[in-house]
Amino acid sequence: MRRVLAGLLCLLSAGCPLTVSGSGSVAVAAWSCRATGPGTAAGYAALWAGSPGGVRSADGWWSARLPDGRTAWVTGDGIVDGRLVNNTLLVQCGSELVSASPGRPFLAPTDDRSWWGGAMVVDAGRLYSFVYGLREGVVTGVDLAVIRVPAGGQPVLEAVARTPASDRPEGGRPLWGASAVAWPDGYVYVYGQSRVEGEFGRAVYLARVPSGRLAQPAAWRYLSTGGVWRPDESQLAQVIAAHGGPDNSWTTWRDSAGRVAFVSTADGPWSDRLCFYTAPAPTGPYTFTERVRLPAFTFRHARYLAMGHPGQLPGGKTLVSVSRSYDPCLTDAGQPVAGCTEADRLAHLMDPGNAGLYRPDWGAL
Repeated sequence: MRRVLAGLLCLLSAGCPLTVSGSGSVAVAAWSCRATGPGTAAGYAALWAGSPGGVRSADGWWSARLPDGRTAWVTGDGIVDGRLVNNTLLVQCGSELVSASPGRPFLAPTDDRSWWGGAMVVDAGRLYSFVYGLREGVVTGVDLAVIRVPAGGQPVLEAVARTPASDRPEGGRPLWGASAVAWPDGYVYVYGQSRVEGEFGRAVYLARVPSGRLAQPAAWRYLSTGGVWRPDESQLAQVIAAHGGPDNSWTTWRDSAGRVAFVSTADGPWSDRLCFYTAPAPTGPYTFTERVRLPAFTFRHARYLAMGHPGQLPGGKTLVSVSRSYDPCLTDAGQPVAGCTEADRLAHLMDPGNAGLYRPDWGAL
């Protein structure tokens, strides 16, 4: 009787596929999300405007499809239950979103460090997020959050592991973890990015790691000149040049044609050229096609960190988010507003009436 009742409850929920034996008993198979999401970009905008999981506003918005059919979402800075946090993690099934850490950041700060959320990848039964370490607001490097997500259950942080870019400030060697993709050849490909003088786009580099060993820096190999995979970063090959290069982070996936694909703004974070980047394989060659012109950058209204979210919309469309921020202490041309202080900036950010200025734009490509 209990098994039959459990089966009926599953049928009424968003997941839990069932199998029925010849004797008429009901057995519950592994849980999976079968509910459909909003289905349109406008639907997603409305979903996030409802402050799901207490997230009133945030930037970043990286996503990853979990093995049980749900979607994990990680953000950077945001307002959660009236508090300013550096990261949050939510899990979506259909139009329901649940916070993995209600009212607080998923990665709690330590005495000397906090973390921004970052690009995610699912590999060997784990969810990984490349998180940016922060000390007094300055990036200290990129670490790796190792997360176990039981089917139908809440995410559990297992460790914050080191990467080759841990304790590596911006401006020097590549920051690994700009994005990552698990490929059918048994490797996870990890993208690194670095600034190039005179360019706004980022130069992009590539490493690969055997599946299941992402948290082991010694297992990483780096694409070098001549197409050789080396155990060190001494002869790195660019897979995307800085001129026309993407923003500093993005979500990468394997599309229906078997290609690498991601969405970003060509020529860096403040560009208005929203583009699709594609390649036949992670090693390239990469091409990009402009798809949309965003509103022009201003110092008061900034748009950045464009992300593609595959599998969220019907008809082969890709859901896209573009983070937004607002600076009440600058004019559109970048001139200081007289009398405006850091306290005014914070008050503006924390005012619930201004939340819409700090939420992403949503669209479809």
